[in-house]
Amino acid sequence: MARHNLSTVIRYLQQLTRTSGVNGASDAELLERYVRCRDEAAFELLVWRHGALVFNVCSRILPCQQDAEDAFQATFLAFVRKAGSIRRCGSVASWLYKVAYRVALEARERRRKTAAIEKPGGEILAVQAEDDPLWNDVRPILDEELNRLPERLRQPIVLCYLEGKSNAEAARELGCRLGTVYSRLSRGRELLRQRLQRRGVTMPAAALATALTARATDAAPAISLVRTAARAALAFADPSATPTVPPRVATLAEGVLRTMFVTKLKITAVMLLVICAAAGGVLTQARTEAPQARAKADDPPPKPAGGDKKNSQPIAVKVVKPKKGGQPLMVTRPADVVAAQLQQIVPLVSGTIKEVRVDIGDAVKKGQVLLVLDAPLLGKEVEEAEASLELARAQMEEAEAAAALAEAQHEAAKIDASRLVQAKASLKASRARVRLAQAVQDKVRIQEGFTQLKAAFDGVVTRRTADVGNYVQPSDSRLLQPLLTVQRIDMVRILFQAYNNEASLIKRGMSAKLWLAGIHGSVYKVSRFSPSLEGSNREMVVEIDLPNADHRLLPGMTGEVKMPLQETSPESLIVPLACLGSQYPPFPVPRVYIVRDGKAYARQVTVNYRDSENAEISKGLSAADLVITNPENLESGTPVKIEKAP
Repeated sequence: MARHNLSTVIRYLQQLTRTSGVNGASDAELLERYVRCRDEAAFELLVWRHGALVFNVCSRILPCQQDAEDAFQATFLAFVRKAGSIRRCGSVASWLYKVAYRVALEARERRRKTAAIEKPGGEILAVQAEDDPLWNDVRPILDEELNRLPERLRQPIVLCYLEGKSNAEAARELGCRLGTVYSRLSRGRELLRQRLQRRGVTMPAAALATALTARATDAAPAISLVRTAARAALAFADPSATPTVPPRVATLAEGVLRTMFVTKLKITAVMLLVICAAAGGVLTQARTEAPQARAKADDPPPKPAGGDKKNSQPIAVKVVKPKKGGQPLMVTRPADVVAAQLQQIVPLVSGTIKEVRVDIGDAVKKGQVLLVLDAPLLGKEVEEAEASLELARAQMEEAEAAAALAEAQHEAAKIDASRLVQAKASLKASRARVRLAQAVQDKVRIQEGFTQLKAAFDGVVTRRTADVGNYVQPSDSRLLQPLLTVQRIDMVRILFQAYNNEASLIKRGMSAKLWLAGIHGSVYKVSRFSPSLEGSNREMVVEIDLPNADHRLLPGMTGEVKMPLQETSPESLIVPLACLGSQYPPFPVPRVYIVRDGKAYARQVTVNYRDSENAEISKGLSAADLVITNPENLESGTPVKIEKAP
């Protein structure tokens, strides 16, 4: 239980730090602050942010918990030493994963070498085995096969599955497009699945992704361990500081750093050999071609067969003028129909079903009795409560008479004051017993009212599982199948999802077009939306209230919603998507070709938005330009002629 609670705390801290990485400082910014300004707080935040990832790698490879904790600390010791030389600062998580894997392997090899000379009787605290047999098969070989993947395929898997980031967050951190992350995740999952299958572990790619997400962060480092690792790493980076790092951890970190240095030297040597070989080939080719070039220089130049580019035959092109006004940002989402209200009729008292007064499809009114329970024991409790109340009232009347008598005797000086106080206390207790008995009676009468289950609103019965004679009870009623289901369908709700950056553009009252049963492009208004993003896809629920008096829309139906998220810009221009040619989107700077003075000229443009047909251009064009719609194989200055439309 303690480990479970600690895991929950670590996941919360990891989510908190990941959120600040999105809305505040990224990994690259934190690393830059530490390298330049020695901002210890920035480094500690990186330790908290990626501590769970590093500890899970160490725990999967090392069965001994003490070894896993040592490897955890040693990883961050290496991190603080190499912080200034990490080239891809945006991929801190991927770098830490590789180093943690190397450190864990080094620690396992040291444990193997020293196992033969260790004294018997020492207890080793091992990591507890998982209950899932399939995960037990995957766990020992997962990191080995994952480390063998190419870097570009391993990075999104580490970020999305081992650190729990969304695909959009991974795309921002890796500096690539969202579609690139999707494709690399797909290829990486499939390649990892094939390699695991060769090792004897067979599971679908989807199940592998689910297992990685659900189980890869089960182990959580202790809070004290994370704090110790951060302090030790900072002390390890300062040669003048007092040594606070355990010798075994420092030795492990130094060994991995030496291994990394030797590996870097080997890679550098191989690159130098390749460069030298290439340079030698270039020199040899130059020596061979130099005499031939001198011989050709003595020959008269040949006459051009077709003329140069300026005098070549013009290329026929088609042109179009940009349209003013821009294009609204439209999103299309699948939509679901749900009832405006839903009531699950469940038992609140124990008893036998006596009457079921409605059936599927029946219309019901608010307050109408739908189902009656027979609860004889509850009836006896009502009688008992009434008798108790009657007895309490009789005792109160007796206490009132005794108090009045005591007061009279006290005034006649026949009794002392203590007897009067005692009589008044007895009267007060009697009145309290009456109130208690009254409360008990009210309670059992309320429970007696639960024998008649009523409709909470006007609606229609859509489901029934109750039959006369069945015994029901209220215990764990949330887990029981409802006796009746009532839904309000004269008003329904249309639900659809908005993702990531789209969610911030949703406003109450925005227009949306619906395509549902009997509705073809009708416009309705957004009624409400959730102000937060949920789930692994970071989605926000948007709702539209829709009158449904004729019941043509039924809960469970599906359709489509189209919504403009941004108004058109009067300064933007619209051109056909073909004007960008096949170079878009791979080229980082989109361009189009315009016709001026009989020649084609390239223009760099800024694309705000595009769909399957058109693109919105905000910079680089004017409304008077003639834009070429077939710009393939064109260069700036190429002679062209405008082909007239048929």
